[in-house]
Amino acid sequence: MTHFKLKDLNPLVFIVILLLVSVLISLDKMPFLSWTLVICVLVIQLMWSNNGKLVVLKQTAYPFALGSVYVFFIWLTRKLGGMPIDYLYLLTLIGRFMVFASYTFLLINNVTTKRLTIALIKYLKMPNKIGYAFMAVYNFVPLFRKELTQIQYTYAIRGLNKKGLFGKVQNMFQYAIPLLVTSIRKGMRLSVSMENRGLGKYPTRTYYQDLTFSRRDSLFLSLFLIVLCGLVIIYGYYGLINL
Repeated sequence: MTHFKLKDLNPLVFIVILLLVSVLISLDKMPFLSWTLVICVLVIQLMWSNNGKLVVLKQTAYPFALGSVYVFFIWLTRKLGGMPIDYLYLLTLIGRFMVFASYTFLLINNVTTKRLTIALIKYLKMPNKIGYAFMAVYNFVPLFRKELTQIQYTYAIRGLNKKGLFGKVQNMFQYAIPLLVTSIRKGMRLSVSMENRGLGKYPTRTYYQDLTFSRRDSLFLSLFLIVLCGLVIIYGYYGLINL
């Protein structure tokens, strides 16, 4: 287990875990299980992930802040309206934000776009066209960010950036045109590349890289399910879960 890393697991493991946890937490009306699952995913990432402690904690802090703001407005609305406030349920809402975000980050941080696409096509029977379109869009996000940074530097060097209170809003409209042009060019090149490779032309196709569900994947998923079932049984026995 010393050489074990989460990136070595089959993407189906993370998909199953994310779906099970999301459904379970959506039904639970108490905060104890959700906060325990957040602690579990933090421990898993700190032990078997390549991400540093600060990265993991920072990713957890964002959904906590977002959930806290959302819950604060709910509390403020009920407080001003003179309605009773269920603080336990407010903690449950924050816990749900934390669980959804933490287990989504677990999937994103440890599964590449290509492996995730292959898993969706192979195990969930996603059509090839939709799968590769999803992979293209997913890969274009960091490219667009890089292009936007270059456009911002270009405008700054030429002194074309607007200043003032609404300067940033005006600048975004200026950046949109060159960003749209580069996006169209990349999209055209990608479509030509896929057409040359015969995407969707034949009913069956071969894959350069294939996924296998190994014994290690079964062991990790089984251990997680055992822990999850144990938490549900224990918390249900003591009345700490309400499905």
